[in-house]
Formats: sequence, C-alpha cells, structure tokens
Amino acid sequence: MAERYGQKVTTGSAGVPPASPGIESAGMESSGSRNNDAGGTPALPAEAAIRVRGLRKIYGEIEAVRGIDLDVQAGEIFGLIGPDGAGKTSTFQILGGVMPATSGEAIMLGNSARDARSYVGYLTQVFSLYHDLTVAENLRYMGELRRLSDVEIERRGQRYLEKFGMDRFMTRLAGKLSGGMKQKLSLACALIIEPKILLLDEPTTGVDPVSRREFWDALADLSSQGITIVIATPYLDEAERCTRVALMHEGRIHQTGTPRELRDHLGLQRLVVRASQLSRAEDLLDETMGIDDAQRFGDHLDVMVKDATRGEKLTRETLTNAGIEVEQIEVTSKMRSEPHRFRSSASFKSGSPTQLPLAHAICQRASAILKRSSGSILK
Repeated sequence: MAERYGQKVTTGSAGVPPASPGIESAGMESSGSRNNDAGGTPALPAEAAIRVRGLRKIYGEIEAVRGIDLDVQAGEIFGLIGPDGAGKTSTFQILGGVMPATSGEAIMLGNSARDARSYVGYLTQVFSLYHDLTVAENLRYMGELRRLSDVEIERRGQRYLEKFGMDRFMTRLAGKLSGGMKQKLSLACALIIEPKILLLDEPTTGVDPVSRREFWDALADLSSQGITIVIATPYLDEAERCTRVALMHEGRIHQTGTPRELRDHLGLQRLVVRASQLSRAEDLLDETMGIDDAQRFGDHLDVMVKDATRGEKLTRETLTNAGIEVEQIEVTSKMRSEPHRFRSSASFKSGSPTQLPLAHAICQRASAILKRSSGSILK
C-alpha cells in the first residue's frame, strides 16, 4: 500500500529544502477534550483556543498590525475579513509561528504561537507546496517532516484524498493541478498531521465557485470534529458561513460579532440594478456620494447603500442624468451567493471626495459606531 505514495521524500534531500513550505501542522484530538496526553497540549477551557492581546507588527516605517485583541473559541470558524493590505497575512504569519510579533502576545491552546506549531496547521495565501512533486509525494513529504509512520501517512492521506475527490490524481504533479485542486491538496497536507487549530489565509481566492463550495463544506465538517478554524477572506458570502467574524482595516480590528450582528449593526442594504451600459454605470455609482459600493455581477450591478429608499432614488437619478437607461432596481436583504469581494484600499483616490469601496466603507462605519458607543464591540 505504501508504494502508492511513490518514493520517499526525505527532508534535506536534493531539491527539497528541510523547512516546511508554508504549512506547519501536527497531531489532533477533538477540542471538546482538553486533557490531552499526546503532544503536551495543556488542559484549557473550551473558549480559550486562541487568545491575542496587543499584537503589533512593524516593518521599518510601516505598522502592519496595530495592537489588535482577539479571542477565538474552540471549534469556531472565525473569519478575519478586510481588503488587501489590512494586515491579515501578517497576523496569520504571527499566529502560525512563522515570524515573531513586534510586541504583544498570541496564545494558541496555552502556548505561544512559536511553541504551538506542532498542532497548528497553516495554509499560506499563495500555493506553497512543491510543483515538481506529485500529489502523493507532497503528502509523504509533509508526513515525514512531522515524523509520521508510513502506515499513518498512507491511512490519513488516503482518507483526505478520498474526502476531497482527489484519490484519482495521486500521481499527478502538483504544478499541473487546477486552482481548486491545489487548495484541496494544501488542505490535505495540513490535515494529514491532524491539527487542533487550522489557519487559512484566503484559501479560495481565484478558485471556481464549485470548488469554493466544496472547500467550505469540508471546513464545516472539520469544525464539527472540534478543529478550531481561522480564515482570512475578502468575500462577504464566505463571511456569512463563519461562526463569528472580525472586520480588519489598516492593521486594526474595527468590530467583532456574528455575521448577522455586524450586518444589522452596520445597516447596509443591497440593491440589484439592471441597466444599459453596466460598466459605465458601475463607474458612475462608485463615484457617487451616498453609494457605499457598486460592483458588476453578470447582467446586473450590486449596489450597497445605508438606506434602500434613498439609495434607489439616488441610483436612478444618477444613471438617468448620465443618459443610462434604468431597466429595474430591486431591493433585497439577502447576501449574494456569488462572491462580493472587498476591494483594496490601494484603489482609493488620495484626497478625492469619491465614495469609498465597500471594505473601507464598512470599517469606517464600524469605527464611527464604536466611537459613538465608547469603544464597545459586539461580543
């Protein structure tokens, strides 16, 4: 049976560096049981899986993470959402023990992030397994890196490959896989070590919708087994599937709560707009004060506003005055099933009065709400 996983890939062999390519993981038990005598994980209350206090990271003159506080309960799927440059990846690299914080602390099941690497799985934002190794060889490499036996590698690898529908591709080079299959392989390589905490840095960016749904179905199943999952995502529909989410922007956590709490608290509503010249309409609405965000999806625009009645009137007037025919405007409170993506803060026009993109608008509004409520956050 072990031969099915190809030749052994030993650490330090030619062409394969001894360090893990972006994934640190190890032995797992259900988080419902805190008295673990394998791996030395101390007994802790269920709610103390991850505890972050005053975390800061500075690169030269750039302060990427600005003193964030965060608590993640055991078994949660916790979403960290925000635009590019918000500080999500720096936070994940600290939690994964890849790099130290400038100040503050990150405690993972009672140990520092650096000391917790043996039971923390970390999937980097960019595919970081070895393109010139097969699916089976990548799995074997990760297993041997953590000193699993051949039997354990075979059993666990087969289980996860079958779970993700990839058992037919064990001999295929990783570099020849599709985007969705690469992410499934990355997840399988992390899970072969059976971690207690799983860190996923934008794992579905650029992945097709079907693979995204399958990936999230797998995460829901893992969470039900007691694995604590923290996922960074720019997609609002993925945030809806998290137990709780935190809004991050410019290195700060602006608000934390369930998806429903945040949506209701921030008061954004969605308009579905069908009109001629959609590309031009999108550009016009994106620059209109009173419109929080406008993005095109197929044959219509998604327009986010604080007040649906005023937003509908403003949208209709803006497009009509520009000579664009408005076919239909529908008010809906439902979240899109397709990804509505946060936009990068780098796209802001410095000093321009144009309306801010959605991610910035949400975090700005959250910040204003927090100030009015004396800094309290949703729990």
